[in-house]
Amino acid sequence: MKLNLDKNLLNLKGEPMQDKLSDVLANILAMSTVGKPAKMITWAVNLTNDGEIEINDDDAEFIKKVIESDRFTINLAKAQLLEEIDNVSEHNGTDEDCRFNSDDFQRDILRKVKALP
Repeated sequence: MKLNLDKNLLNLKGEPMQDKLSDVLANILAMSTVGKPAKMITWAVNLTNDGEIEINDDDAEFIKKVIESDRFTINLAKAQLLEEIDNVSEHNGTDEDCRFNSDDFQRDILRKVKALP
């Protein structure tokens, strides 16, 4: 299944920030000290160049653990990365379905932020 992260990180107001989710995950993977180094760097390079990687369910679970345990990434980015991985895992691959859920996620964030006091 394809994990496409070629989209901007959203701030708390749901507005796009300069950072791409693909670049955030690429940095997490490249700086990690767990996993198979060649695979981690290949994923990082592909995310940087293409904004997406091909993964299976085991890879998705592994990447989620790496994200959750990363001490240097902000929770705002972690939450969005984990949501994207969950969306891809749920639909196991159709780009259209994943993009639809990503859009719903962004709209949901906007609604929640606007509802804040």
